[in-house]
Amino acid sequence: MVSKYLPFVAVAAITLIWCVSPDKNEITDVTYSPRNVENAIQRDANGAAEITRMLLADVETGEINSKGLSELREDVLKFASAQSRANFKTTDISWSEMGPDNVGGRTRAIVAVNEDLIYAGAVSGGLWRSNDGANTWNRVTGMPFFMIASIAVSDNGDIYVGTGSNFDYSGGEGNSGFRGRGIWWSNDGGETFSIVDGTDPGEFNSGNWSSNDALVKHPNYDNRVWYGSNSSFG
Repeated sequence: MVSKYLPFVAVAAITLIWCVSPDKNEITDVTYSPRNVENAIQRDANGAAEITRMLLADVETGEINSKGLSELREDVLKFASAQSRANFKTTDISWSEMGPDNVGGRTRAIVAVNEDLIYAGAVSGGLWRSNDGANTWNRVTGMPFFMIASIAVSDNGDIYVGTGSNFDYSGGEGNSGFRGRGIWWSNDGGETFSIVDGTDPGEFNSGNWSSNDALVKHPNYDNRVWYGSNSSFG
C-alpha cells in the first residue's frame, strides 16, 4: 500500500519545493551607497604616518618620543648582541652564509670613485662598497640607515648619503618603500657616519628631509655637494 502512494507523495513534495523556492531569474534591486571613509585611515604616506603614530606614540602624551625609542632600540641591540655572544660561548655551532647573494634588488644609487672603488645603495639594503671594480661587495656597516636613495663622494673623499625616496611608496600600495632620515656624511672612508646638521626630520617622521633622491659632488669645491630633497634643493 505504501509503495502505491509513493509517486504521488514525490510529486507533491516537488511541487511544494518549486512553489516556495525563490525565482532564480528575479533581479534584486541593489542601490549603491559609498563607503563611509570619514574615520578610515588613509592608504597613503599620511596614513602610514598615522599608523606609525598609533603604534609608537606614548600612551600618556600621544606623541612619539624619538629619543626614547632610539635609546630603547640601542638597549635591545645590546641585549641581543650579549645574548648572541653568550650563546656562542656555550656552543660549537658555526654558520656559513648560503645566499642568495647575487640579487641586486632596487639599487637606487651607484658612484664610481675610480676604476676599483665603487659605492652602491639599495632601497632597503643599506650602503655597499666594492674595492675591486664590482667583483665583490661588502656592506658599509658604519652607515646605520638602510633606505639609500643617493650617494655622492666629494673630491676630498668625504661620502654623502641621502636616505628615503619619492620613487617608493610607504602607504601599503605599489612599490614598497621606507621613509628616510636626512643626509648622512662620513670623512673616514665610511667607518662612521653622522647626520648632516639641519637635515634630520626625526626618526619616525615623514616631513621635510624624509626623502633625498639626488646628491652630486660640487664641480668647483672639494668639500661640497649639491642635493635635492622633498623639502628643498641647493
